[in-house]
Amino acid sequence: MTYISKLQKQTILATLLIVLTSIGCIFFYYQNSGNLPGGDIALSKILWLGFIIFFWFIAPILLLLNGVQSKTDQLLISLHLGNVWLRGFIELFMMYQYQNWHPHYGITHDIVSLFVLLFSIMILHGKLSKFIKYFFVIIILTFVVEAFFAQYMLNNVVDPNSPVFFVPDIKEHQSILISTWTMLILLSIYLFFFIKTWCKIEHD
Repeated sequence: MTYISKLQKQTILATLLIVLTSIGCIFFYYQNSGNLPGGDIALSKILWLGFIIFFWFIAPILLLLNGVQSKTDQLLISLHLGNVWLRGFIELFMMYQYQNWHPHYGITHDIVSLFVLLFSIMILHGKLSKFIKYFFVIIILTFVVEAFFAQYMLNNVVDPNSPVFFVPDIKEHQSILISTWTMLILLSIYLFFFIKTWCKIEHD
């Protein structure tokens, strides 16, 4: 494992924030311009997507690069990464190549993933570091919330005549959008804790 100084970590995080924000702005524009399939996306939903990308895909890589030494921690992180990256690639092709993605797929993966993580944490509980346990509790909660959001789409947003991948910013969806803003605030609090803790981790 390569040692990364606190300044280097802060630089990495700042760069990631700039890149994620830039990509998010571009995607938000094109998705709402009608140039991409799947319908419009609300601001809170693009922010939620950004948080999910960070916590599911990027944060675990940061932990592997310089954050965890325990082989057990590394095993659980690697299991999670393989799971979500596989989902990411498959969903991208289903949404923008074949346009056959459906909320059922997301709900199924969310439920399977949270039970796999719960089972893994139960088996490895005594060997996992406290920080990694807390981290994966948050990941499990995001799977629960994501499944809830997908179920809402299934019941209230899906159009049988055209692909719909996101919740648009219209009045009839205000309840779920407010719920999304609430989740964003809570995740922001944990994000502050995660960044502070990760930047302080040092290895000899």
